[in-house]
Amino acid sequence: RYGCWVVAADHPSYLMRGKTELLPVLQFAFQRALEIADKGLVLDNPKIGTDYLLNPTLNEIQRWVDEFELYAAAHPDTLLSYDIETPHKKNADEADLEKDEDDYVILQVAFSYKPNHGLSVPWNAETLPQIARIFASTCDKVGWNNMAFDDPRIMTQIPIHGDRYDAMQMWH
Repeated sequence: RYGCWVVAADHPSYLMRGKTELLPVLQFAFQRALEIADKGLVLDNPKIGTDYLLNPTLNEIQRWVDEFELYAAAHPDTLLSYDIETPHKKNADEADLEKDEDDYVILQVAFSYKPNHGLSVPWNAETLPQIARIFASTCDKVGWNNMAFDDPRIMTQIPIHGDRYDAMQMWH
């Protein structure tokens, strides 16, 4: 409407009261504001939707898994991210979920092994063999709160191979 942009950062006086660890944020904001003033605002335009399979057919799932296995074989440093959805997780913050929640029903699982490329499938008898193939890969795997929540639920039904990392634990 006004043709101007706001780049948010903490006020300098706040930083001068001992919050010096936030100085790089202010520096970045100034740098970004100068860049926008010089070149205009350029927003990232990721290719959304073209490589995301949401509730695909069984044939599409199999093709995705075949492609993943070939990619992982050719790239030993492949990192597979995954996340499950349960009835309890729908309206909860993952950080508040407990390991011993009695909800072991898995509704959905999502995977990604490269940017803008993902698969989300229902967790059911038809899709479980392909899901098991993905988790059978020995590539490293990463989730969010997976050690405490996702992995115990997954491993009641299928094993997870390869090294596993919990990004929430790594964050802290």
